[in-house]
Amino acid sequence: MIVVAILGVLLAVAVPSYFYVRNTSRRNICIMNLKHIYGAKALWTMDNNARAWDEPGWSDLVPEYIEKRPYCPERGIYTIGNVRTDPVCSIPGHNLWDSSQDKKKEEVGLGPGGCAGTEASSGGTAEP
Repeated sequence: MIVVAILGVLLAVAVPSYFYVRNTSRRNICIMNLKHIYGAKALWTMDNNARAWDEPGWSDLVPEYIEKRPYCPERGIYTIGNVRTDPVCSIPGHNLWDSSQDKKKEEVGLGPGGCAGTEASSGGTAEP
């Protein structure tokens, strides 16, 4: 009876930890895939002198810039987007940039999607 109780306690601790680690690793794989798509899209943009509204398709990126089309381990759907936007996954929480990285992008003067052209907030008083 004591052995069963000990096993129950061990399972109560181990199972939630296992699911947490599994979900975290799947999210990290998805984010890595988004980074690969982001890099491939940047290379495609430079090679094709693309404008802000141009949008590459999978046939433009695979196999020239990415060996094969990536898939989200949680069965999410990747959207490449146009040149000015970041690729996104349909699963909530699978974001290319987390909120702390958005703050850093704003501090260096990058707008949505990591594109230059928006001013960073100065945080000080305006001069007359």
